[in-house]
Amino acid sequence: MSPAAPNTAHLLDANVNYQSLFCFQPNSGATSSGVFAGDDPLKFYFPLLLYHVCIVFALSRAIHAVLGRASVPLVISQILAGVLLGPSFLGHLLPRVGELFATPEGWVQINTVGGYAFMLQIFVIGVKTDLGMIAKSGKKAIAIAVLGTAAPHLAMYITSLALRAHVPAAGVGDHLSHHQPHLMVVALGVHRRLLHAT
Repeated sequence: MSPAAPNTAHLLDANVNYQSLFCFQPNSGATSSGVFAGDDPLKFYFPLLLYHVCIVFALSRAIHAVLGRASVPLVISQILAGVLLGPSFLGHLLPRVGELFATPEGWVQINTVGGYAFMLQIFVIGVKTDLGMIAKSGKKAIAIAVLGTAAPHLAMYITSLALRAHVPAAGVGDHLSHHQPHLMVVALGVHRRLLHAT
């Protein structure tokens, strides 16, 4: 008679965030045979990527066509397009329409491609950085760099103090320390585009 397996359900519940898990049918094909062959192109990775890229570019360019007349940089239009297509606006107001843009497979793909694009952008920033130009860059660029580095840390610290009572004690250190560097590092790409546009 084999010994009974230990009950580890409480350990799983404590360590796994089930809201962040996606379960969907794995698809080994990158491309589909097309609508006329009976395939749904949005169930395949490459057509789904093209669909997302076309929607993002079309919306960001449409917003920039309006805001560009007021000399608003393109990166601001791209940020607004991301906010409009994200769960806080389109997914909240029109959930059915939001599901057409952001399926669970699409979120995984967008996060993966976005991570690679971000690493490539950071690499390009490092390659083009000339340390001798830092002293010649002027007070404006140095102030933007300092604020872009310090402001996310300060904002996360103030937010953590305000939300300390609502965050479980086990997740305070890991959760907040995980998001703080992301807020700081992601801002580098935005600052680069803003400095390039001005």
